[in-house]
Amino acid sequence: MTRAQLADPDLVQLLRDGRAEQIRPCIRCNQTCQVRDARNPIITCVVEPSAGHETDDPDWYVPTRSAIDVTVVGGGVAGLETARVAARRGHRVTVVERDDHLGGVAAIAGPAQPFAAWLVAECERAGVQVRLGTDGATATGPHVVQATGGRPGRREYEIADGAEVVDVVDVRRGSAVLPDTGPVALFDPIGGPIAVALAEELGDRAVLITQDQIAGNELSRSGDLAPANVRLAQRGARIEKRSLLRTVRPGSVELEDRFSGERRTVEVVAVVDCGFRLPTDPLPDASVQVGDCVAPRTVLEAVLEARRAARTL
Repeated sequence: MTRAQLADPDLVQLLRDGRAEQIRPCIRCNQTCQVRDARNPIITCVVEPSAGHETDDPDWYVPTRSAIDVTVVGGGVAGLETARVAARRGHRVTVVERDDHLGGVAAIAGPAQPFAAWLVAECERAGVQVRLGTDGATATGPHVVQATGGRPGRREYEIADGAEVVDVVDVRRGSAVLPDTGPVALFDPIGGPIAVALAEELGDRAVLITQDQIAGNELSRSGDLAPANVRLAQRGARIEKRSLLRTVRPGSVELEDRFSGERRTVEVVAVVDCGFRLPTDPLPDASVQVGDCVAPRTVLEAVLEARRAARTL
């Protein structure tokens, strides 16, 4: 309940009022609420970044004196939080989303799926209008907020003709389908939860490529490093440690040991790139940008930037 009340300090009052469905959910990510941290940071919450900053942050929901029409391009976490806060302040808000669903990457990958669902429900409650399957690249008006997220980053390895490389977001979205049989390489230069989760699902078909000495190196900050590696071992996933991806060919990948420089070939039927992402291109009429279209980061930055943008409208 400690984490739950960091995620929503009004939890008890909402329960008393019979509004349990409005409680902002804790996503149990341990990303910014870990107390046992040698850096001694301020304890906060990725879905409620005002936690720990109650005396510093403004009232995000102060009513506007002049309601305006606001168009939010992008229905991920940053876009939905912008829309939610702006609508609660009294503005008339429309969210334009090119996909057929809201929530962005958070709705299909990672631990923030319950939060994405909560944002969708709260936007509906606040009267936000939604247009799905609509490209917002041509959105015009004096108050356009861009929240178009990120895109795949640069691939610094060679891809030979006929080799199959897909982006992990496309896999989660269902627009890229992996072969039914055979080993699948998961290129993970980040060491976060995305590649680890997919490796767990693939089990003994997974070949997780990491430059680190252990899979999911960044999971140490959330307390999941050892448990994640136990789960990978139980599922039979293969870990290629201290490895840099150099070439993808039909049926194989060439890896290089990051210390010795020795190269070796590993047979795979496909490669899933779980690497770094880049921001999408700016929209010409956007008055402000929020979230990953500024720079791909975490849910916390998306929520905080969204609130700041909504308060300036």
